[in-house]
Amino acid sequence: MNEDIEKAFIKNFIKKQYQERILFEFNSSKKRQHAIDRFSHDFENIINSEKIILMNSNLSILEIEKELKYKKINEFAYVISYKYTMGKFFNLKDALSYLDEEYLPVIIILSNNMALIKSETDKGSSTKMLLYNKVKSEI
Repeated sequence: MNEDIEKAFIKNFIKKQYQERILFEFNSSKKRQHAIDRFSHDFENIINSEKIILMNSNLSILEIEKELKYKKINEFAYVISYKYTMGKFFNLKDALSYLDEEYLPVIIILSNNMALIKSETDKGSSTKMLLYNKVKSEI
């Protein structure tokens, strides 16, 4: 678990009224899974919609990679999911591959100012969204 990265993600992309609760859930071993569950079906209520630059159930990895070329992105990404509940660092290519193959919610923190979220696959394709915070923030 990387508390600084997770805290920056919450501050930059989660609506203010949910930030404290989600931070509490991420920091609680008993509630952490519930925090990840929020990105299954309830993500539209908790994500700050002003930060969404791409969102689509048919959003492909190629489209995401194309968008990432325009932004300065780290070579490594921090992934939170059911399989990696406590968070795990991946190289970017492997993180995107994992996102494409996983059926449950996945949060990929690409930098302080960019993240990628995939909701749980339910009746067809899952929703993928690329988030970007134009205001630079420090971890």
